[in-house]
Amino acid sequence: TLFGLLPIAWLLPTRRWPTITRWIGHLHVHLLGSSADHLADVLRRQLDLNPIDLEIGFRQHNYWELLEILREHAPWRWKVNIAVVGQHHLDAALAAGRGAVLWYCPFTHADVVFKKGLYGAGYRVNHLSSLTHGFSDTRFGVSLLNPIKTSVERRYLKERCVMRQTGVGDVIRSLLDRLRANE
Repeated sequence: TLFGLLPIAWLLPTRRWPTITRWIGHLHVHLLGSSADHLADVLRRQLDLNPIDLEIGFRQHNYWELLEILREHAPWRWKVNIAVVGQHHLDAALAAGRGAVLWYCPFTHADVVFKKGLYGAGYRVNHLSSLTHGFSDTRFGVSLLNPIKTSVERRYLKERCVMRQTGVGDVIRSLLDRLRANE
């Protein structure tokens, strides 16, 4: 999937991404099936949503995020304008001198855009992350696939604070130190 999407990410204008990722999401669900079957009744009755359309949209955003990551690996840098909305809240928190905690909701599939936008606005973020952050939690994935994503993210971070399998105590203490330093 990664290498098949590389030419699309590098050569196709981003304005074409909604159409192509929707098509790929539809193809994904058509070929591999839907995992939303167990939610079908609830989605139809209570929310008036088609579970297949919901899954296609979910897959579309997965592929869109993958295109963003691959575009970041292009020999030229991806130049995109990102607006940080609500920046005054972050500025007020930092002006209070106790740092700020940003809670990113991963269901939006825009990890890179989130970090790149904050970086472009002048913020240097310490990112709490798991050892398996990226695409896979297998040994192969952690070693070879996940760095495709984390190497891009690292460009826009002050530091990536990784939770190890031995526990989270050390990383939480280090993040508390960063808050005390008004980060």
